[in-house]
Amino acid sequence: MAWMAFLVVLGGSVAGSGWAWAQAQATGVAAECAQDVMQLCPNAKTPQARALCLKSQEANLSPACKQVRTKVQETKANAQTKSMEVKEVCKADAETLCKDHKVGSGLLVCLKAHEAELSAACKAALPKGKGTTN
Repeated sequence: MAWMAFLVVLGGSVAGSGWAWAQAQATGVAAECAQDVMQLCPNAKTPQARALCLKSQEANLSPACKQVRTKVQETKANAQTKSMEVKEVCKADAETLCKDHKVGSGLLVCLKAHEAELSAACKAALPKGKGTTN
């Protein structure tokens, strides 16, 4: 069960299109879909509702919005692939070093805290960037 939560933290891969839309908004990419949202989804007030509405209106979206949504979906798929890789490669390390961590974010933090003790494969598979020492 901890591994499912771990996957959520690594890439949001099970959170759905609402997560993807929120990510797009956070990075400023959603501007390409602003007009589409106003025209096609005027009553959608939450990121999740907008994502669902845009998905249901796929055939009516502007080319720019379609392109952004495609990029978001590709990013989501890449994160899902990376999450599965980390799950497989780091399973033994997590069971040994972080057996008390049941929550996804706690598990990832634990693995990073034990980076010096991780197998080379697990260390290489962990996400790089903010909060990591790789």
